[in-house]
Amino acid sequence: MKNLSCIILAFTLVACASPQIYVIDRQTVMEAEAAGDWPIVESDLLKVSEKSGPTFFARDTDNKKDKRLHNILNGELKN
Repeated sequence: MKNLSCIILAFTLVACASPQIYVIDRQTVMEAEAAGDWPIVESDLLKVSEKSGPTFFARDTDNKKDKRLHNILNGELKN
């Protein structure tokens, strides 16, 4: 009986002395990309979007002369 109580006490002490194990669950790279976590791209877009001052429209590449030529070719004669 004394041996049994010593064995139980030994197992109890061994269980108390075991190290704590931590499980860290992180996303893999593919899961992060599929979820839309792109911190570098998002920070680059924020830097570009913080442009100060007005943004000008692109110039029209269509000339009135070209439009008139196409109107004449299509049979629409207008002044």
